[in-house]
Order: sequence, then structure tokens, then C-alpha cells
Amino acid sequence: MYCKNCGYKIEDNLHICPYCGALVDNISKEAKTSNKRYWLIPFSFAIMVAIAVTFYFFYEIGVNKKVEEIRAKAEDMALQGNFDTALNFAKKGLALRPNHKVLQHDLALINFGKTVYEKLETANKYADDKKFDLALKSISAVDKDLEGRSGEYFDMLSNLSKKYKTQVEVKQLYDDAKNKNTIDELADALSRLSYIDSPDAKNIDKLIRQKIANIAYSNANELLKDKQFNEALKVIEKAMQYDSSNAKLISFKKTIVDQKTAFENAEAQRMQQAMISAAKEDAMNRTNAVSVLNVKNYINGYGDFVIEGEIKNVATKPIYEVEIYYAIYDANGNTIGDGNTYVYPVYLSPLQKGSFSNIHYGLSNADHIKITGINWYID
Repeated sequence: MYCKNCGYKIEDNLHICPYCGALVDNISKEAKTSNKRYWLIPFSFAIMVAIAVTFYFFYEIGVNKKVEEIRAKAEDMALQGNFDTALNFAKKGLALRPNHKVLQHDLALINFGKTVYEKLETANKYADDKKFDLALKSISAVDKDLEGRSGEYFDMLSNLSKKYKTQVEVKQLYDDAKNKNTIDELADALSRLSYIDSPDAKNIDKLIRQKIANIAYSNANELLKDKQFNEALKVIEKAMQYDSSNAKLISFKKTIVDQKTAFENAEAQRMQQAMISAAKEDAMNRTNAVSVLNVKNYINGYGDFVIEGEIKNVATKPIYEVEIYYAIYDANGNTIGDGNTYVYPVYLSPLQKGSFSNIHYGLSNADHIKITGINWYID
């Protein structure tokens, strides 16, 4: 038997332990009781294992839930075209579940979408550099990559490709329109734009119609100088087919009609020429008829140099066909061009104000202008 105090083995007939001096009565009974407690060790171990398994089970459930949330965010970002953010989510999910088949597939799709986006951005840069053939070729390559693919994600990528293609086509149309100087040529550009439904197309459409109005106004003014009233009216009316509400054209049309009526009446009385000659000989009014109230210029969002200004008739008689001549300078004061434009309304009564404007397409390095001369006729 064993001493219950020190644990040493002693003979069964001893009542006092020779090792520690403790009483050893009923030692055998105590030893038996101690032996019965040994079964508690494996039972406790089993409970600990069960707790650990349960904890691991719920931990894995939590990880799976978190991975699914991350995967859903990655897909949502990809569908919105936020490919870098989507990639970060996908990689974060795979860090938790490296063998997740769906996430691996999503990662491949997101990388594919990012590649598509980068190709489209390259096409857009080509268009900005006026390399339109390369831009459209890049977009065609993207469309070929998307052939035969269906689903919400690929539909989004296809729509993105169409959007970029529209942007390139609009830029190409506007660049082409800048080099056109007749109403018919610009009308053709408007016809092509009519098939494109985008905010950029609408903005370019507005600019082209404005250019048509400016060309018509200038051409009609030249005809008006030669008293070709009917031809001037045809030019204005043709332009108004593309912008019937243009205040500048409406005002000029009325002016032409009024001028025609006045001229015909004057011819009948053989007085008009004498009145014009007398007006031209009026040195005071000829040199002091026009006062420039203000001039402003700026570069619009398309790199075009816009000129706007206002004048006032300070003569004692009405004046008409006021023509403004100016020189264009860069920021260093260097002359880089010149131009002329007409004031509208064409006919100005004494103290009446008139406006003038012009656009120099693509002249993005212009800074300011200086008026070099003003011509007009006195009624």
C-alpha cells in the first residue's frame, strides 16, 4: 500500500509511515478511492476537445460569412466599374479562403474587366491626340474580347465600350467640323451627330449650330454690303433651318428685310445714295460714332478662343453694318492672329447698344485681343 501523506509504498501491516511519520490507518481504502478518480482525466479531456471543436466550428462559420460578405462587395464594385476596389475585396477574401473557387473565378473576371477598362482609356487618349483610327481600333479589339459573353457583368462592360466609342466618335466629328467652313458641310456633321445620343453629342451639336449661325451672319453681311438683299436672306434662312430660335439670326433677318425695304423706297425716290454719301462725309459722326463699352475673351471647354464685346452708338444719327477688326495676342504679347466680326443688331439708333462675338476654333494659346479698327455706315 501507499502512504496517503507522502505517497511512498509501505508494507500493509504498518500503522505509521516510516518515511514521513503519518498515521496510515485505512490507507488501502484511500488508495482505492484515489484510483477511482483516474477516470475523471479522460472525461475532462473529452470535454475540452468538444469545446475546442465547437469553437472551431463556429469560428469557421464566422469566416465563411465574412468571406461571403467580401465576395458580394467585390462583385458589387466590379458591376459599378470600380475594378481596383473590387480587386482589393477579392484578394482580401482569398486571404481568408485561398481555395475559394467562386472568389478565384471572380478575381479572374475582375482582372478581365480592369483590362477592358484600361484598353478603353487608351482609346480615349488616342482620341485626345486626334489618333481616331487607333482609338476605334482599340475599341473594336475590346468588342471582340466581349463577343459570345453574356450576363450582367459582361453587359456592363459592353455598355462601357459603347460609351467610349460614342465619346471617340463625337470627338472625331467635332474635330472634323472645326475644319469645315460652309453651312452644307456643317449640316452633314449635324446629321451624323443626330444618331448619337449622349451629353457630349448635344454639346457639340450646339457648337456646330453656333458656327453655322456665325458663318451665315458673316456671309450675309458681305452680301448686304453689296445690296444683295435676297441672297443675304437666303443665307440667313438656310442657317435658321438648323437654329430657328437663334436671336442673332432672327435679328439679322429683320435687319435685312428692313434694309431692303428702305433701300427700295430710297431708290424709288433717288435719295438713298445721297443720304449714304452724306453720312459718309460726316467726319464727326464717322470718327466718333462707336464707343467700345467692354471686351472679354476666354478659352471654352473645347480649346476654342471666344471673343465677346459690347459697343454703343454715340453718334447723332443711326449707324449700321458695324464691323470690328482686332488682333489676337498670346500671354507674352506676341501677335498670333487677327480677325473681324459684325455687331448685332445691324441697325443701331443713337445711344443704342450692340454686341459682337466670334470664335477662333482650336486657338487655345490665345490670351487677349486688341481692337485695331471699326468700320460702319451712317444712316
